[in-house]
Amino acid sequence: MIDVKVKYADNTVSIDFPCSGNHLEAMLAELRVDDMTKADLWIEKVSNFETFSFMENNFINLDELNYLAAKMDCLDNRELKKYCCVIEEFKIRNMPDLINLTQNLHRYTLIQDMSSAEKVGREHYLTRNIAISESDCQTINFSEIGKELINSGRGRFTEYGMLFINDDIPAEYVYEGIPTDENYLRDKLTEVEIDNGKKKMFLWLPE
Repeated sequence: MIDVKVKYADNTVSIDFPCSGNHLEAMLAELRVDDMTKADLWIEKVSNFETFSFMENNFINLDELNYLAAKMDCLDNRELKKYCCVIEEFKIRNMPDLINLTQNLHRYTLIQDMSSAEKVGREHYLTRNIAISESDCQTINFSEIGKELINSGRGRFTEYGMLFINDDIPAEYVYEGIPTDENYLRDKLTEVEIDNGKKKMFLWLPE
């Protein structure tokens, strides 16, 4: 997903994120990091993901980067394009904000094809509601939704397409900068979201 060249003292190593905790520890050992609890290391180069080029020549928390890469790994190509679009449009550089954005993509509608109001409306509805039921397909006027969105004047022209912010959908701040679990660093079979009505958390199984 994200290939990063990390430097420590005179040593460099390339790490492909996301990775298991054991692999990350092995790479830090190869770098000869004297303090294995040191999470912020110098990023010399970011390959195959131009959107994160701002990380180059900066100290980045590798645990957070690994967590971010794991969350991005769950995005499909459509979501990933929108993710990059929002980052570049709003110049998001803070790691917690980058992580939380992966959970808030339904707050943004990205339209890459404006040729059909029906397609625009369907994309907008799907973005906001995550899924479309068969009954919705039969009863909802997607063309009307598309026309309303296009004529709203809220669109922002980007190199990825027309971006709309769904301000009425509240942002969710799942990650607050304090890791409560390190299971994302380990090999996992599945991720489970739990919600008590006030706060959401994630479990990485089988841990």
